[in-house]
Amino acid sequence: MSPRSVTIVDIARELGISKTTVSSALHGSGRVSETTRTLVAETAERLGYVSNRAAQRLRGSRSQSIGLHLFPNSQGRRFYMQFVFGAMEHSSEMSLDLTLLTENHRNPRPRSLWADGMLVLDPAPNDPFIEQAAKTGIPVVAVGALSPEQRALVRGQYSGGQDEFTPIVLDRLRAAGVSRPAIITLREEFEPLWAAEAREIYMDWARREGIPPLVLPTGFWPSENEIERILDALDDEGDIDGALVVQQGIAGPLAKRYRARHGRELWVATLASDPATEQGLERVMAVDLNAQTFGRNAARFLTGLIDRDDGDFEWRVNRDVALLVPGRDPEYLLAPPLEKHQTSDR
Repeated sequence: MSPRSVTIVDIARELGISKTTVSSALHGSGRVSETTRTLVAETAERLGYVSNRAAQRLRGSRSQSIGLHLFPNSQGRRFYMQFVFGAMEHSSEMSLDLTLLTENHRNPRPRSLWADGMLVLDPAPNDPFIEQAAKTGIPVVAVGALSPEQRALVRGQYSGGQDEFTPIVLDRLRAAGVSRPAIITLREEFEPLWAAEAREIYMDWARREGIPPLVLPTGFWPSENEIERILDALDDEGDIDGALVVQQGIAGPLAKRYRARHGRELWVATLASDPATEQGLERVMAVDLNAQTFGRNAARFLTGLIDRDDGDFEWRVNRDVALLVPGRDPEYLLAPPLEKHQTSDR
């Protein structure tokens, strides 16, 4: 079957599903499971299906591109790079360019945003970029947590699910015998909204459990001296026997330095796994966000909104989230409810 002859009907016939389901899966709309979306995308690629959206964009004088705005200092962190690769995969499937935008909050500048839609990954509190992007009139999808004010500016939100799985991870630490965990979070100038939410969830959890909270902020890329200062603070408390680490890439070095100092491991849970730095640890709980699939699905969600005229706010949650513990099977933390939620009152 040549690429020019393949249609949505061919894909539907191949899979034994309706052409409406195929269209929804390819365009990121409708109540279609992620399993079906993936199967349809793989079948379309195998058959050589080519979307006619490129021609639609040319007729509409569009840029044939989408933008992805990255959180400051995120370059080099595994999650962000894998997310970018996933967004690139979908952009390539849709014959779209992907433009990466970075930010320096110490030296902000106006910019020209020539794109058909924009993903904003991990918005910061009062993030000026969201307002700037919204003023262009293009669909904007925030990936991560949002304030109520920001929610009124964007077309959609793709949540990472941290508000749901963070208390589960804390409960798993408790079940492992940790009586008083600290939280290692980011200093305010480095903190995206989802990280601030995780800190508040920890505070609420500690109050419910009747334990004194201990919040230790650090930088996005803490130095060895900064990690040593965190360990000093843990030791000074005397009864800290575990830690919840918000930022990727910190749990491994922290746990290994603790082991070198005390000759035993500290239970450490991290909200974003980093296998390269966590290798060789036994007492580590790491949340795998499946970032590449997350990025691909977020980009698909955005492109599905570009050609639609309705203005209702939509949100989705990344539910492909697993807790990894050495020697155990992955525990999938979020059950898959209805995939899309819509509201018109924002």
